[in-house]
Amino acid sequence: MQSRSPIAVLWGGDHLGKLVGFANLCANSIAMPRPPIDDEFKDLSVSRQRKYQLRKQRDNRCTECGRPVEAEGMIRCLRHLVRAREQSRKKNKPRRRYYNTLSYRLQAQKPKRSKRTRLSA
Repeated sequence: MQSRSPIAVLWGGDHLGKLVGFANLCANSIAMPRPPIDDEFKDLSVSRQRKYQLRKQRDNRCTECGRPVEAEGMIRCLRHLVRAREQSRKKNKPRRRYYNTLSYRLQAQKPKRSKRTRLSA
């Protein structure tokens, strides 16, 4: 009879020692927990999502995707800034657009991608 590997004992396996389920992904290594993050947000009594957002804001990164932000003090990248603006417009149904806001100014500065032209054969 074959002896079972330590992984099979930890994660479970059939009588032939084959790993089942999640253990197949970790067949060559034992899953170890990550060390806890030790920073200024560790002891705050807020959710882990909010701590994530605060860490991204501290590092000048988008709180939704982690990309670098366009200007100092922003909390979202241009893509998510525009998305939030348009969602707000859809929800609140304003009568006019405020073209002097930061999202419009940054969007105007960014060069537009040109559409691919079809090559005629």
